[in-house]
Amino acid sequence: MEEYAVALSLFDEMRHSSLPVNEFTMNIIINCCCHLNRVDFWFAVLGSFLKQDYEPNVTTFNTLLKGLFLVGNVAKAEALFNKVLTFRLCEPNDVMILTVINGLRPNVQIYTTVIGSLYKEGLDEEAKCLLNEMEKNGCAPDDVTYNFIVYSLLKRNEVYKAIVFLEEMQNRGFKAHSANVSMILDMVVKGIDINLVEVIKKVVPQLKNELSDVF
Repeated sequence: MEEYAVALSLFDEMRHSSLPVNEFTMNIIINCCCHLNRVDFWFAVLGSFLKQDYEPNVTTFNTLLKGLFLVGNVAKAEALFNKVLTFRLCEPNDVMILTVINGLRPNVQIYTTVIGSLYKEGLDEEAKCLLNEMEKNGCAPDDVTYNFIVYSLLKRNEVYKAIVFLEEMQNRGFKAHSANVSMILDMVVKGIDINLVEVIKKVVPQLKNELSDVF
């Protein structure tokens, strides 16, 4: 730990000497703070750099998340990750996703929350990789997982992608929740591709009779 303390001391000297710093300096110092459990100091460092118009990148947020998990502040780490996704503060990479999953001690609910959030924000490839990893780790997605994915895709009007998961749900014996059924029905009423209607009848049995009366 001594080397991290030395790095912070050098950074302090740089500031007092008005020596130039950049985003790489910021990431290194925040990383040192994380390893020293100096939560108070790393957010002060981040604020200082933001005032100088330096933008945090994926490495910055990875370091912050790792540090928050390290000191046991799971709620703040989860909130930060949600902000990264919601406000698109950076493009999450594999390191970030693994950091969040490992920090949250993954179960079906945790995986479901992260995967659904990724699909909601249009990060389909990242979500797909995490879904595969979920199954590899022996944590099988349930009906809530699939319904969250379908809901997230329907909110983006990605009907074709949603149908793929609806088909998989049916193969696994799961049914679409009422909120998703209502969204699909609303899309049909508003003029969905007519070729999809027959497929929808198969993958959403709850709508079969209702759609058959119209189409």
